[in-house]
Amino acid sequence: MPDQVRHDVERKWNRALARYQRADAALAAAADSEDEAFYDRVGERHEEALQSLLRTPATDIAALALKLELALDERSLEYFGDLAGMQLLKADARRLS
Repeated sequence: MPDQVRHDVERKWNRALARYQRADAALAAAADSEDEAFYDRVGERHEEALQSLLRTPATDIAALALKLELALDERSLEYFGDLAGMQLLKADARRLS
């Protein structure tokens, strides 16, 4: 993979991963909230960040492993219907193997 392409992939991955990590921390912090509307908004941002991460090309085998772990997590059952996300997971596996 040319250096510029690798750099672009890494930059996109790092941005998507950071966004997901922030959303995951916010969801954990909001877990005890009694404000259901607030928790729902935080949950929607978490879902969007997870879907974005799953659609972002993995940079290496460790990133692919993280994507697979998140995709197969019990919280992600609804993502199995996300054809685009699952196709990119398979493409990542083929590209990185």
